[in-house]
Amino acid sequence: MTRILSDLAPILFRHRLTEMTVFVTAACNMTCDHCFVIDELNKKSSPLTVEELKKMAPHIPAMQRVHVSGGEPMIRQDLPEIAVTLSNDWNAGYVCVPTNGWYTKQTINLIEHFGQHGKGHLRLFFSISSPHAEDMDEFVHKKGAFVRWRETVKQAAEAAKKYPNITLLAVSVYTDHNQHFFPELVKFVLEETEVDEFSFHPARSHGTYRPTLDLVNYRKVLDEYFRSGYQGSPMMRAYRQMLREEHLKILAKEDEAVACNAGVLRVVVDPNGNVYPCEMRGFPNGDDRESWHMGNIRDADFDMPALLKSERARAVVDRVADEGCLCRHELDTGAALISQPKFQVRLLARAAKHAMRSYPDVRKKRPAAVA
Repeated sequence: MTRILSDLAPILFRHRLTEMTVFVTAACNMTCDHCFVIDELNKKSSPLTVEELKKMAPHIPAMQRVHVSGGEPMIRQDLPEIAVTLSNDWNAGYVCVPTNGWYTKQTINLIEHFGQHGKGHLRLFFSISSPHAEDMDEFVHKKGAFVRWRETVKQAAEAAKKYPNITLLAVSVYTDHNQHFFPELVKFVLEETEVDEFSFHPARSHGTYRPTLDLVNYRKVLDEYFRSGYQGSPMMRAYRQMLREEHLKILAKEDEAVACNAGVLRVVVDPNGNVYPCEMRGFPNGDDRESWHMGNIRDADFDMPALLKSERARAVVDRVADEGCLCRHELDTGAALISQPKFQVRLLARAAKHAMRSYPDVRKKRPAAVA
């Protein structure tokens, strides 16, 4: 019941915080070419501690989901405690953690600790850029990255089979580097790895990084994936399919800006506790970041609702609404769309169609739990 209510949060509560991205570190052992945090990596920072996250808990409303971000989150030795705090103390329905797959032992520790103590659901995303070892190693600038990724996913699947509240996903960015063999990557992930799901999205421009993407090919990849590769519920199939369709229109500049809820439905907390409405305007990609700064959670005595009610924060939210944005970030686009009644009606109609169809399952199966 808790998870169902958390999924409905953006629909039921259109004017209060339901989702948050928390950057728990700026450190990373890789330098991926497309990384949207590349300009902030390995800078000195003062991330929120477990104790500080607990101080925020009494003020946090039940969250639909919390995205843990970095850097490489597995570098934080206390990541298992962080994830459980977000799940149990913040009442987050889903805690989402990305990783490059390098830190095998830390990954298993996270799975075991959350599986035994987490009340919500952990979604663990393993980033992959190519089905070819040499190609991926070159892309992330780390020799042995692909082999380590395979081993970590294999061990993670073995560990996670005991815990129904943990989902393993592969995640990839569609870039000008891998777009010509992306269908091969999709096939590899679904048929040769032990993940439960695959999530991918187009690279977003930032700084001097301006990829030239073949969006026609991307649409073909999307259509094929949702036709034969995706295995989620009819509702989630409809939502993810429609979100990517709408996002594709924005990237192709075929649509008007979506009415944005950044700063209301979701916010971003950087590695120093600074709060911004989104990643594109604030941390890490904002060119005029200071003008979008809503406050620092430490200065607000760890009371996020109070911070968001401040004069400074309200001015930022008003500016977001006034200026509009052709947002290239799917998290913000999704939050904006799901809160709109017209989109909700279309979503229900699409989900009903999917419910009346059957789809093939081509995924490699995770190891079965031992009774």
